[in-house]
Amino acid sequence: MKNINRDLSLGECVVIYPPIANKFNKMQLDYYCGGDKNLRDALNEKGIDIDKFIEDVNVELEEFEFDNIMYINWKKKSSGELINHIVNTHHVKTLELLREIDPLLLKVFRVHYNHSPQSLKRIYRLFQSLKCRLEEHIIKEEVVLFPKMLEFNDNLVDDENKLSQRDNINNKEGKAKLREEMKDLMFEHKIKDELKVFKEEHKVRSEMKDRKHEHDTIKYILKELAEITGNYTAPKWACDSLKLLYVKMQELEKELFIYMHEESNILFKRY
Repeated sequence: MKNINRDLSLGECVVIYPPIANKFNKMQLDYYCGGDKNLRDALNEKGIDIDKFIEDVNVELEEFEFDNIMYINWKKKSSGELINHIVNTHHVKTLELLREIDPLLLKVFRVHYNHSPQSLKRIYRLFQSLKCRLEEHIIKEEVVLFPKMLEFNDNLVDDENKLSQRDNINNKEGKAKLREEMKDLMFEHKIKDELKVFKEEHKVRSEMKDRKHEHDTIKYILKELAEITGNYTAPKWACDSLKLLYVKMQELEKELFIYMHEESNILFKRY
């Protein structure tokens, strides 16, 4: 496995060594939507010793590779496998957390309104906006984007199989006949095939562009929530419900970081 170095982007670092995401989260480094920034520049901005950081991380990486035989490198998996993972892991977990947080936030909003009305109103409105956008985002991925991606992949495989079948004809007579049949139509088919691929690719990229814009909006809302809650630090007057609310909201934030990272830095870069 490749080692971490200063010229890698933040997104590439997380692909190589997923636990580094926890370090980036603590340093408030954006490795999903802003994952193209290289490690050197990101650490310089935070005033962190680059050589020491890289040395420590690569030691951890060696131990991680040795201990984690169950680790899955999604960059090496097919798009179909990665999409299946996103739907059955990240979509499920995100919706589950949204269902848990929603009534809990409403309870805290009602009970503690007089403690900090402006802050609680802001948190409540931001979360409702986040919830609405995430539910819509997930539905559009499952109903529109992911099926288009899989269809595009299937069509490419079909084209490759047709070429393979043509090349596997061994007898001269068969090959001559096939060449004759294809001669007049070859150019026409080529144009149609290229146009078909272009249209399919354009549809996928158009949908993908919309999902990326949604990532940016989600990222902005998460940043606002983190700031207004002091990175989910419960105030002294907080009850158990508020403490639990902040734990669940921070869990949602971490889940979304990994979810959007796998889309932005792995899946979307294939199309």
